[in-house]
Amino acid sequence: MELKQNKAPSMAVIYAVLIFGMVASTFHAPLFRIGLAHNTGMTSENMSVYRMFFAWVGVAVMCAIKKDYRQEIVKICKNPRVFIILALMGIFKASSLLIWAYCLDSQTPVFVLNMISNTQPLFIMLGSYLMFKERTGPKAMLGVFICLFGVGIISISSFSGGTISLWAVFGMFCSAILMALYLLFSKLVQQDVSFWPMLFIAYIFSTLEMVACCVLSGSPFGPITMEGWLIFLVMGIWCTLLGHSCGVWAVKYISPVKSSIFNLFGPVVSAVVCYFLLGEIPSIMVLIGGALVLVGLCVYNLAKLQESRAVLAKEQADVKAMEGEAVPQQNAAG
Repeated sequence: MELKQNKAPSMAVIYAVLIFGMVASTFHAPLFRIGLAHNTGMTSENMSVYRMFFAWVGVAVMCAIKKDYRQEIVKICKNPRVFIILALMGIFKASSLLIWAYCLDSQTPVFVLNMISNTQPLFIMLGSYLMFKERTGPKAMLGVFICLFGVGIISISSFSGGTISLWAVFGMFCSAILMALYLLFSKLVQQDVSFWPMLFIAYIFSTLEMVACCVLSGSPFGPITMEGWLIFLVMGIWCTLLGHSCGVWAVKYISPVKSSIFNLFGPVVSAVVCYFLLGEIPSIMVLIGGALVLVGLCVYNLAKLQESRAVLAKEQADVKAMEGEAVPQQNAAG
């Protein structure tokens, strides 16, 4: 398959897309809670099926509009390597979302699950080094840990009792690892395929896995109230397609670690969303944790900027050194 040579957007555009995706995805948990509490016919299983199906429909519309995308989908199906990678991406995403939903149904405090969920950047840092040899410097890592500490403070503020389930804790770690693999594999394949055809194939496998899980568990596909269908639609298009996919789009142009680090500000935005949708007033700990996340993001991005400048300076020095060696050789030949 031919390599895609699309012009890279500016960093301002990439950051804007990441921030938009982070904000959109934070509506997921409040909508999930509203749907289960209001007797809409929603369950963990059918919620996963319908949100993924509506997300796939949105992708299918985008691919149907453009002829090049339709032709590329056919080419993908004829390329075993790319097709298998996209199938694995779909399986990773579906498994991660299903595990996340099951863990929320346990009696484990939400703050414990949220804290584990936000360890994803650590797994992405490890995977980026193993797969792409991308190193994260000590200053940038400090920024990540400051963010995680802030997220921990926010999560602890939501403690409401409950018995910690070791299976739920283990499952949340698995969910974080699977989502990290989803992001890393998207980085691996986006040099060969366009964004929308990639999601078209991956989301098919995600939807099929979720349908199979729903059938095997005996969870009903309906009846669903009008409120439930509206929640499914918003979760599928707004939270999943527009929210989760922004980070996947961004890894074509930036490192997976930088793409995932923006999600650590999600709990801060989630507190604001919960205030308007659920009437939950953010505590002082949420505000402190949010401030720490902002500090961590600044530390990480400044460290990455310094690393980029250092690499550029080294490359320029190497070029000058090579030019300096070439001049004496030309003089000697003369």
